[in-house]
Amino acid sequence: MRILAVDDEPIFCEFLHVSMKRLGYVDIDFAFSGKEALARIKATAQPYDCFLLDIRMLPMDGIELVERIRENPKHAKTPIIMISALSDKGSIDRAFMAGANDYVTKPLDPVELKIRLSMVKEMLEARTQMQMLDTHILERQQSKYARLNFEDDFTLDDVSGLTTVTAIENYLLKLGNLRLRSCSSIGFHVPVGQALFKGNDHVCFTDIMAEVALVISRSLRSYDHVLAYAGSANFIALAPQTADIDQQLLQKSINVELAAMAQDFWDAGVTLPNISVGEPVTAPFLSFGCPTHLIGDALQAAINRSSGGIRHPRRHVA
Repeated sequence: MRILAVDDEPIFCEFLHVSMKRLGYVDIDFAFSGKEALARIKATAQPYDCFLLDIRMLPMDGIELVERIRENPKHAKTPIIMISALSDKGSIDRAFMAGANDYVTKPLDPVELKIRLSMVKEMLEARTQMQMLDTHILERQQSKYARLNFEDDFTLDDVSGLTTVTAIENYLLKLGNLRLRSCSSIGFHVPVGQALFKGNDHVCFTDIMAEVALVISRSLRSYDHVLAYAGSANFIALAPQTADIDQQLLQKSINVELAAMAQDFWDAGVTLPNISVGEPVTAPFLSFGCPTHLIGDALQAAINRSSGGIRHPRRHVA
């Protein structure tokens, strides 16, 4: 564990150095001012794993030094332990508000220091394990979606309650034409979907579609429904035919919730998607076509609405 200790008292630094060596920490650098500390941080090729900082230093005190360290992206989350003779609540509060993780008072107790450094070591090990797990998950996702085409439908694993287009097709086929009137089909289209696919990697695109799916599902929470991603930035939902779904209100509800997430999309450098919702599609009393046509008609209604903004009447499967 690489440590940088900063204190303007050389005698204390020598005592700290001896104490650290006895505890088994030998990779430790010292700086005697905030300016020198920042210069060391800037010059080192390997970022530090932990900082031990005094508060009472001139001209830059330890509180300001914490703030300056936190401005460095490499050390935004690096553990910082304050070691100071100041024990008043105000000083402690200021240190933690500036971004410190822990606070130890002088005179320094080597046993207490050992405990605090052990906690830092455990924190760093846990963080490393999480980074390895995140890398592994990302690699799996990149491999899974490596050959993804825009037209492909796929399973959004992280979205509970979602099914697949195949499952919906099988359900409709099992219903058959006589019972098909018991449900209605609703299509959802993302007009900027093609641009999102081309402008982002495949993992990011699937994450965006997952966010859209969550918003759609929440907007349909008042109705029993199933939802699936149908490819080409389209979604298909089935709901009971008796559900009185207002297409315009549903579209407004979805886009209002997406607009509330605008900052998150912009921070990620992603175009804010909007959703076009088609009129619910139902089958006529006597239907002799393939029941799965209900899906295609609903998706086409959503696409038509996005292209022309025209209110379409309910369409029926012939």
